[in-house]
Amino acid sequence: MNVSEGVSYNGQNASIDFGDAAGLESANNTITVNGLTFNLKAEGSSSIQVTRDIDSIVNSIKEFVNSYNETLNTLYSKVKEERDRDYRPLTDAQKKDMSEDEISKWEAKARSGLLRNDTLLQTTITSFRGAMSRVIEGIDGEFDSLSEIGITTHSYTDNGKLYIDETALRDALAKDVDGVKELFTNTSSTDDDKGIAYKIYEITSNGIKYIADKAGSTSSFSTVDNSYIGKRLTEMKQEIEDWEDKLDDIEERYYKQFTAMETAINQMNTQSAWLSAQFSTSSSS
Repeated sequence: MNVSEGVSYNGQNASIDFGDAAGLESANNTITVNGLTFNLKAEGSSSIQVTRDIDSIVNSIKEFVNSYNETLNTLYSKVKEERDRDYRPLTDAQKKDMSEDEISKWEAKARSGLLRNDTLLQTTITSFRGAMSRVIEGIDGEFDSLSEIGITTHSYTDNGKLYIDETALRDALAKDVDGVKELFTNTSSTDDDKGIAYKIYEITSNGIKYIADKAGSTSSFSTVDNSYIGKRLTEMKQEIEDWEDKLDDIEERYYKQFTAMETAINQMNTQSAWLSAQFSTSSSS
């Protein structure tokens, strides 16, 4: 193309075909497609190589393992917590003589050990540890257990705490990153085929549902607590009201009996006084 001085020329937008997206245009030679930015310099074709961000994947797995270890430690601390029987629940009268801080500290002591050896928490701990140590069936990747990617437990006294061999984990990701992903996230209707993270989520959800069924939930939009404990509290409240009605009836009956008895005694006293007066008159005659 010959360019003459003083003559204006109309430029053309840069154009690129990328996969199924054809004819993408840009006036400034820069185009972004699916998070990839292209700086277009010349006409022609080129090959593009995209690598995975291994560091981000490693950090995500570390966060998952740390969260799991923290949750497991919390559960163990509750099932092993000692009961302090010197601190009984406070009455309203006792609270009147205490500050808010004193009440808070006392009630924390009173609640200690309430979940000691709790069946639900122990079952959840066992399920968590079983999910982490099992072999995942029916997946297509290179790995079917956490130990194969460098995530293992150490001493039995660690209560199932997980440790990461970062070198082994990075080697596994370099070998089959999709296989590592599948190990954590595989979904299936078959229990043995469910990925680690998917299974942990399922165990947690079931535990929360069990607690809500037994004790109710503060997130419920209903004003009626249909949980087991909620129903028992309603029944006990009704029983208390029924007994209060019975005691009121008994109290009313006793009042009537005492009133009748006092009336009879007064009548007897009146008759006795009249008789005494009659005998006195007879003696005087």
